[in-house]
Amino acid sequence: MAASNVSILVVDDSQSASNELEQILLNADFFNVQFCNGPFDAMQFLENNPVQILLIAWHMEDMDGLELAAHVKEMDDELIRYTYIILYSSEAPDQKIKEAFKQTIDGFLLKQNLHSQLASMMYAAEGVTNKFDHLLNVVHELENECKSLRTGQLQDPLTGLGNRRQAKQSLSDTIRQIESRGGAVCLLLIEVENYQQVQDEHSVSVVRELMTVLAKRLLQLVRPLDVVTYFAEGQFAVILLQPSIDQCTPDCYRRIFDGLRLKSYMTSAGYLSISIGMSICASEALTGPPNIDEVIRVAEANLSKSVTTGEIHVTHLNV
Repeated sequence: MAASNVSILVVDDSQSASNELEQILLNADFFNVQFCNGPFDAMQFLENNPVQILLIAWHMEDMDGLELAAHVKEMDDELIRYTYIILYSSEAPDQKIKEAFKQTIDGFLLKQNLHSQLASMMYAAEGVTNKFDHLLNVVHELENECKSLRTGQLQDPLTGLGNRRQAKQSLSDTIRQIESRGGAVCLLLIEVENYQQVQDEHSVSVVRELMTVLAKRLLQLVRPLDVVTYFAEGQFAVILLQPSIDQCTPDCYRRIFDGLRLKSYMTSAGYLSISIGMSICASEALTGPPNIDEVIRVAEANLSKSVTTGEIHVTHLNV
């Protein structure tokens, strides 16, 4: 059999026991073996030198092997890695050992059986660790891919509308249009004021249903070229291009405001009523292009006023 490259750490405060284990492992062609003569040395070593298989003596003076195994598993969770842990002892396993199999250790050997059973257990452990390492790498790659997809994603998966990133991109596009052709950019922010109450009283699926039907209703109330996005949880944004800032007033958008708040929405929990807040921030480019973050900041600040007063709050920038 070819020599193994699996990384192994032996932890035992008995030098004679370590020497015995080293000889068994060498005879079985396991050559990548490190030794620590106590649990504290082992924990310090493992912080910067992860291994695939850990052989631990159950009884040691400073800390028993079960405690060390628990610490190693905690390190594994934090560092997203996997260590196969084998405990060995001259005593037969008790109830604590049997419970440890559920959380911290993967194997147990009696010292009198090391010569006859250790090598086969190590071969099995090597196969398991190789599979775990492969799976951890796959999961890591998938997480990175998902993160990359989320970063570039412009669509909200729940409502099918654009997301916050899409809203900011549309604001930028509209601002470029008013710079070159005139007109005004208008950002409507719409908030479900009782969103937290709906979450507290209903299941996640019902909340998702409500946001979906609300999104469909909003699409029916705007013009075909207006951009509607799911801006944040319980919050929608509409980006509009208007010929003049004079068309960015509460009366111009009263139909949308009333069309949302004066309606009940059918879900699997029955008809639900919602409270709506709406704010508007509009700007021309007469004194230079408006800043996207400033437009959003002002609209968000006005939302709280709208929720309090029940009216649409409007701010015109650069006027």
